[in-house]
Amino acid sequence: MDNACIESFFSFVKSERNELKTVKDIEEAKQNVYDYIRYYNHERIQGVLNFGTPARYAQAS
Repeated sequence: MDNACIESFFSFVKSERNELKTVKDIEEAKQNVYDYIRYYNHERIQGVLNFGTPARYAQAS
């Protein structure tokens, strides 16, 4: 089984969310990952999407 997609995702999470290095419990880690996914989809602009967010790009499709 190829895990490249999820490995890439966690690489981005680790590089962009420094607070993941200091989580106290699994619930805090889950909240950090949820916050990152929300940020990535609704706030983080991407040049490949004409400098829009994935959510905005999906809405326009």
